[in-house]
Amino acid sequence: MKNTFRLLAFSLLACGLLFTACKKNDPEDNGNDPTNPGGDISEAVSLSGSISDNRTLSDLGLAVDYLVDGTLWLEGNAMLTIEPGVTIMFTGSNGGIVVGENQGIRMLGTAAKPIVLCGPTNNTNKGSWDRVMINSARADNAFEYVQFLNGGSGDNVVSVNGKLSMKHCTINGSLRNGVDVSGELTAFEGNAINNCNEYPLIINIAKFPQLGSGNTYSGNTKNMIYGDGLWLDEENTTYQYNPQTIPFYMSDGVIVDAHATLKIAAGVEMVFPYDKSLDIYDGCLLQIEGTSGNPVRLHGETNDAGSWNGLILGSSRSTSGGTQLSNVIITGAGVEEGGAIYCNEDTYATLSNITIQNSGSYGMNIAIPYDWDNEAFDFSGYHVTVSGLQFSNCESGNIFERNTEEVYDNFPTSAKRRR
Repeated sequence: MKNTFRLLAFSLLACGLLFTACKKNDPEDNGNDPTNPGGDISEAVSLSGSISDNRTLSDLGLAVDYLVDGTLWLEGNAMLTIEPGVTIMFTGSNGGIVVGENQGIRMLGTAAKPIVLCGPTNNTNKGSWDRVMINSARADNAFEYVQFLNGGSGDNVVSVNGKLSMKHCTINGSLRNGVDVSGELTAFEGNAINNCNEYPLIINIAKFPQLGSGNTYSGNTKNMIYGDGLWLDEENTTYQYNPQTIPFYMSDGVIVDAHATLKIAAGVEMVFPYDKSLDIYDGCLLQIEGTSGNPVRLHGETNDAGSWNGLILGSSRSTSGGTQLSNVIITGAGVEEGGAIYCNEDTYATLSNITIQNSGSYGMNIAIPYDWDNEAFDFSGYHVTVSGLQFSNCESGNIFERNTEEVYDNFPTSAKRRR
């Protein structure tokens, strides 16, 4: 197999088609140009089939150190260790590495000597190779300072079905998505995912808390983090959403159940498809902690009024002050009469500095207990308190009170209903 690749390399050289990239030996290039993979492959070590024993791939000092033909399978209890400075070239669009359930992989480059994975020398297009798939739940799986260049001929460049720590890695160019996580990220920080034809990152909404800081995403066609799934329902669990540099795309909306708590930090931006909601079931908490200078933004995919449903605050739980929303901008909600924020009679919530704009129906839809004998609101058992509400361009009016079926410009505070 090695001789075949050597003959191929020399043939390409003779035809003038073998240009340089990933040029570790070129004194005028630091080898880190993500748009120019390739190099002299005449001395590279060929790898194919499977690896079932522990193995270390060292830097051979070549432009390309190792050639992988097809999929390289890690089997048995093998640990594959790839050292700083190694360049691996996959020979075709079906090339990749699959880590089995009991195996492990450690690719630990450095800032000065990153590990590079790229496609064939004569193919610098996106999708010139496939992906690295992690099926193993080993805690020692780790990628650091790895450059994944022009992969993703299938669905993505990195698939995490098991466990992986991923720090300071670069994905540049994918025919589809960057990273797809159905397993667990033990760390995810300082990564750059750029120029993917679809999403840079796909991950279940329950695993958003696994995303660390310092990650950047640019040049991706759908430059949002695709949130898969609907339910946050691990019993008594707190889910903390922290901001990334791009929005979270809530593909199915969100339902918080099983006495769970959803906390959303300042600066988070969430995008909802048409007719999807953020729904807080009874016994659960929603705590949105924006600031005046760094609010939380919730909006639809378009700027149209009624482009998503809105917030349904259905919990009467008073623990930790109940549901609390502070410094939130809600745009384009109100598909139906539920409005941008929907509350029940027994909802327990404190809303401060909330801006509701461009609702397709009402800004808020509320129900205050009503004493029909005295024809007055009964605030004695009502626990929705508001301050700093602002409304603009709500098509049906600012606040609809369901018991009296009246529309108010501002939140009702007087016991007497409006006449």
